Amino acid sequence: MKIIIVPATLSHINECKNAIMDSELGNRYATNNEQSSILFTKGINDEEIYIATDMNGQFLGYIWIDLDGVFSNFPYVRSIAVSNKYRGQGIGRKLISHFEELGFKQSSKLFLLVSDFNTRAKKLYTELGYQEMAIIPDLFKPEISEFLMMKVKI
Repeated sequence: MKIIIVPATLSHINECKNAIMDSELGNRYATNNEQSSILFTKGINDEEIYIATDMNGQFLGYIWIDLDGVFSNFPYVRSIAVSNKYRGQGIGRKLISHFEELGFKQSSKLFLLVSDFNTRAKKLYTELGYQEMAIIPDLFKPEISEFLMMKVKI
């Protein structure tokens, strides 16, 4: 499948919300619909959210990137989700690749967090060269640890 990455527009808010809400991450960290709309609107207006589509413009997933994220210096993935019916088809890998293309233009280090229950995502990030730097217990919710992962430009 040919995957195209483009900046998100406000017309993509519901698709982005659905992608994240229909995931284990959304199940564990769900915010209310109004709050999600506010957050995605801000991310889109700040030009931080990119979507993956197929050749027909079908929404496949999104990535939310903060290029000044960690310590106001290092690019960071705020959020990433692939629509449930398209998972396992390389879309997450393509979205991370887009993040790396943008991030490595301004920094030699990139960061992301992955929850301890999200073993599939952690495996992908490890395969892509991200290394676990720290475990942060109870960061967002009690009894859920987050792995801080970093990739260094070679």
